[in-house]
Amino acid sequence: AHELAKWLRSFFQKIKTTGGENGWWPNLYEACLQSILGEDAKSLDATDTLVKFRKSNETIKTKELEKALKSLKKGDDPESVLKVFASQLTNKLIHIPSVQIKQATIDERHDVLDAVEQLFQLDNDEQPDP
Repeated sequence: AHELAKWLRSFFQKIKTTGGENGWWPNLYEACLQSILGEDAKSLDATDTLVKFRKSNETIKTKELEKALKSLKKGDDPESVLKVFASQLTNKLIHIPSVQIKQATIDERHDVLDAVEQLFQLDNDEQPDP
């Protein structure tokens, strides 16, 4: 069902880009997704986004892990390798979000800043141990 829904999304996206966004096409698209997936139709976009998010972060992790393993094979101190790995991984994972948060601040996009705080639960008093 999810594969069919992805195909439908692609099909209707092509229609939309050729000027078919007005009229009944968007309604037909939504109706098709609802009939195929039911409530799951609402989560399809989130699922795609989560897959992209996970893949992006997995790629970063793999590259940093390869560097750390190479250092260990060379005989570098394991504690130092782990510290560098942890630092580099953290820096790489938060770089793009940090840039986007700074830009949102410059642009006075309080909605984005609020979403970040909610998404990462930054307003909680109970933060994970550093």
